[in-house]
Amino acid sequence: MKLFSILPFPHRTNMPNYRLTQSRLHTAIMLSALALAGGSLVPSSAQTSSAQDHARAAVVDTVSDTLKAAEGGDARAFQSHLEPGFYIFDGGKRFDAASLLGQLEQARRSGTTFHWSVTDPDVHITGKAAWIAYINDGSMTSPSAGTRNRRWLESVFLEERSGAWKIAFWHSTPVPDPETKK
Repeated sequence: MKLFSILPFPHRTNMPNYRLTQSRLHTAIMLSALALAGGSLVPSSAQTSSAQDHARAAVVDTVSDTLKAAEGGDARAFQSHLEPGFYIFDGGKRFDAASLLGQLEQARRSGTTFHWSVTDPDVHITGKAAWIAYINDGSMTSPSAGTRNRRWLESVFLEERSGAWKIAFWHSTPVPDPETKK
């Protein structure tokens, strides 16, 4: 069966304005399909790469924003980035969000401040799951010890929920302080 015989528009020879050649029909169908799919004329590999770069940046931003919220003691902002059931392994212990925030608040009340940053991120995304491994270059400042620069090797598992990345699990391992090795 020819495609022309099933199309729902006139294609009679006595109506030259409605006549479509096979190549014009093919072009019209392809452009219509592209428009319906929300695509563009940019090659799909470039679109995919751009989307992946954007998603990777969003994962890094989520972790960075969560660290900033923890630094500043903003429990609401901190928890807004977490999945229900979130937990972290830090210093050889398991903490849920409430116990972690409690530990940080206790340190803050004693005058300790924190600064953390995501450096050298390695982000992987598969569907609605992502994980990031990075070096947390930071510092801790306390009245008794002053400022100590610190590093942690960290990894975070995230899930995408309603277009936003949420943290389900976090692991933090301190890099030994060179001064404590002496």
